[in-house]
Amino acid sequence: MRLDARLGGFMAEDWGDGNGVIWGWVNGVRAPALLQMVGDTSAEWGGPNRGMMTWELEPLVERPDATRVRFKHALFGRVSAETAASLDAGWRLLIEGCLKPYAETGKRPAAADADMGSCSA
Repeated sequence: MRLDARLGGFMAEDWGDGNGVIWGWVNGVRAPALLQMVGDTSAEWGGPNRGMMTWELEPLVERPDATRVRFKHALFGRVSAETAASLDAGWRLLIEGCLKPYAETGKRPAAADADMGSCSA
């Protein structure tokens, strides 16, 4: 995954050799507290639908060394149960299996749960 977190930037899944998919375009930034992206999904990926992904960061008063991360992914349009389950599993991998360990240790995880995939994308 690549994220260019500036206004007009994008989040993309890079498969190498020029292949991949753009998940969304950054349409809102209020640094350092908010990042918002919007993206469209084709029928091939479970759509057509439009998604709005919002990341909110909040410093914890009781723990100055910690930050609460809130994430929402709202979808509008065609969303099958299979698509919803796939997105849920994918976001859990990226957030719980990759981002959280990286934020806590400063080291990029080599891999997440073998059933879900790798953090190396």
